[in-house]
Amino acid sequence: GKGKNTTTMFAFTVTLSAWGYDVASLTIGGVVAGSPAARAGVKAGDRVTELDGVRLAEWSDLQDGVREKEPGDPASVTVVRDGREVSFDVTLASQGGVTILGVESGLETKRFSVLQAARESFVWTGMVFVAIARFFDPETFAASVRDARSVVGISYEVAKAAEVGPIQYAWMVAFLSLSLGALNLLPLPPLDGGKVL
Repeated sequence: GKGKNTTTMFAFTVTLSAWGYDVASLTIGGVVAGSPAARAGVKAGDRVTELDGVRLAEWSDLQDGVREKEPGDPASVTVVRDGREVSFDVTLASQGGVTILGVESGLETKRFSVLQAARESFVWTGMVFVAIARFFDPETFAASVRDARSVVGISYEVAKAAEVGPIQYAWMVAFLSLSLGALNLLPLPPLDGGKVL
């Protein structure tokens, strides 16, 4: 219920401010063999800074820029390598109907001040409520059910998180706690939210 959600948000805030979390990085973690990037000479460890002269701030900017193009389109990719900028001309390809460059992101830790962490915890909480709301929207119900996990599936995901490390395990436990707390607030007769209503 409300107390569980408050405790979980506090845990999110402490975790974010102390350790942060890993996000996709513009520093390339890997290049797919035979891909446009590989043929052009892009290498793992290069940090992408521009796509067609447009400055990139985060990994999603690169993804969006590539997806806006068609397979076969030319593109200019600028990277930082050994402290200097190098540009490569590539011809984009297609995979599964999606335009690709052929690079995989690396990971970097995103850190937060206590105030930023508190704000971020509200964002994560909001995402949980949005996910729950999707179950009550006819347009998103089927996709939500498809992406849902059973008790066995949740156990598997928790086990995978535990293998990665203690922080990932803590995140998974916190999300489960928050999800249960949020569900418990729904105005349905068997739940606390229904009793309050």
